[in-house]
Amino acid sequence: MVRALQFVRIVTLLGILNSGIMLTARASHIFGGCIGLRPVTGSANYQLYLNLYADLENMSAQDLDDIRSNPNYIKLFRKRDNKEVYVATLTTNTIRDLIYDNQACAKKLRFRTREYRFVLNLQLREADYADAGGYYMVWDRCCRNGAVSNLSDPRNANILLYSEFPALFQNGRPITYSSPEFSTLNGDYVCLNRTFTFDFSAADADGDELRYSLVTPYEGISTLAFPYEIPEAGPYPLANWAPGYSLASIIPGPVPLRIDARTGQLTVRASQLGVFVFVVQVDEYRKGQKIGSVRHEFQLPVIDCPKQAISPAVITYLGQPVEQLTICPGQTITLETLNDPSWAFQWQQDGDNAKGATASKLVVDKPGQYVVVKSLATQCAGDTASKPVAITIMPANTRLSITAQAKGFCAGDSVLLTAPVANSIAYEWYRNGELTATGPKLTARQSGIYKLKGKVGTSTCGLLSDSVSVDKWPLPVLPLLGQSMICPKDSMRITTTENADWRYQWMHNGKIVGTKWSLMLRDTGSYYVNVFSEHNCLTRSSMQVVSYNIDCPTDRLFIPNAFSPNHDGLNDRWEIININRSPGCEVYVYNRWGELVFQSTGYDSPWDGTYRGEVVAANVYSYVIVQPSLPHRYSGTLTVLK
Repeated sequence: MVRALQFVRIVTLLGILNSGIMLTARASHIFGGCIGLRPVTGSANYQLYLNLYADLENMSAQDLDDIRSNPNYIKLFRKRDNKEVYVATLTTNTIRDLIYDNQACAKKLRFRTREYRFVLNLQLREADYADAGGYYMVWDRCCRNGAVSNLSDPRNANILLYSEFPALFQNGRPITYSSPEFSTLNGDYVCLNRTFTFDFSAADADGDELRYSLVTPYEGISTLAFPYEIPEAGPYPLANWAPGYSLASIIPGPVPLRIDARTGQLTVRASQLGVFVFVVQVDEYRKGQKIGSVRHEFQLPVIDCPKQAISPAVITYLGQPVEQLTICPGQTITLETLNDPSWAFQWQQDGDNAKGATASKLVVDKPGQYVVVKSLATQCAGDTASKPVAITIMPANTRLSITAQAKGFCAGDSVLLTAPVANSIAYEWYRNGELTATGPKLTARQSGIYKLKGKVGTSTCGLLSDSVSVDKWPLPVLPLLGQSMICPKDSMRITTTENADWRYQWMHNGKIVGTKWSLMLRDTGSYYVNVFSEHNCLTRSSMQVVSYNIDCPTDRLFIPNAFSPNHDGLNDRWEIININRSPGCEVYVYNRWGELVFQSTGYDSPWDGTYRGEVVAANVYSYVIVQPSLPHRYSGTLTVLK
């Protein structure tokens, strides 16, 4: 059985449960409710409220008049000494017949339930409501429904509604206070041997913390002979559970009735038919201190539901299933489900059954969570609920926001532009003023100014467009590499385009061997360089193939024309191949002014690029190498890199 977010149920199951029990007391038509306090403005500062629920089945005109016209007394007491503070007499404010989502079952089982709301505005004075111990209020009425299963002698047991509230004036000033208020209730019932959960939560206008528990009902002083007694001061006795029942087994079963202390959600898997009284108490805490409490009494029937599988309805908009929609202020849309005369429908908004909303279509103009409950039109069987559809109202002057992966893209690539998620907004993308695409996403492969516009139906809905500039970034341009040869133990420098904003990765045999724009190498093999621009655009160079030169002279010196004494472990010294074969050689290095910066007889320790203990500046130097055993000498230029 589908559970509305709130529920309500009549208490008379005479024909349903085949119990044979007949009700005689007029007061038994009232079966639950709660009392509380809320702030108001004007000549009064607070409003007392009383909510009652009554079974209308078999009620006479006199019964209906009794509920409306008989006095409803709420008495207020000071907790410290149970002193009476005020007696209030409330009058009817509103009457509402509850809606059942399964009309076929409600009709067959004669479920008719009415909610009565009573209120009284009054001025609560500091002289009467400043006691630090706080206050409580009660309402008392006899008697209960005789069909109640879990209480002893329910025909002679009364109903006492109870609520607590703090001092309304503290340190000479009024405080902000309102009782937690339980949500509006719908028609529902529990199916035997089926897990049933429902929301029995309250809301607090002050934002106080709420904690929920199940408690034993109270009893008052009213009797069958005097059902409308003015309540007396507490403490109040607890109602007597019938044999086999207790607070731990209010509705018995594999999962007895229980409540989530944080959310107020009730859960039960019942194993017995009957009508079961329960009380949910919500305590409110402010800054860790309990300041108030409300007890909400109710009765819940358990029936043997027909077993028939029913597939859930699917809500569509413009022929497409939806789960969320956004509409403009003042706009209406039509939600639909499959129209079939075999099925009955009941639409809900935020868990409340919408009055008269029993067709396959629903016109919507308000925000909220919408669900449609589906059941058989002419038979009392199970029912199911659709997935909810969340409707939101687009705020005025809402600016659409474009989310871009990046501000641009590399040549040959693209960038994704995304609009906000909203199923009901039709998006249009413009590039340099021309419509280029529709939908919530756009893959931009050209540079330009991209603008996002949106419509809801045929209306712009006051949506403000958004624009982004998208750049196309060029790839690094590199010279072609080719083939080259080196002599054994010789070295060679290969270079590519130099740019201070680029990153370099020289690769050899799958490993990074250099991160500058040039590379000094000694090993043969294939080399290439990955170059990343300032926008991380990648260009991979052609392959540089290096092999050995078989014509290298064995006594010839192989003199590098550059090295980089930067202590990176690569080419940090000026290594001269074969110079070890001339132990008496003389090596001279001069700067561009002719100053001698390095001199060595023999070359056992290659020059590390220092002069007088400091690394020389990056520049071009000249060198002379004299081999005494040979008639010629070597000279040339040497570039020192950093």
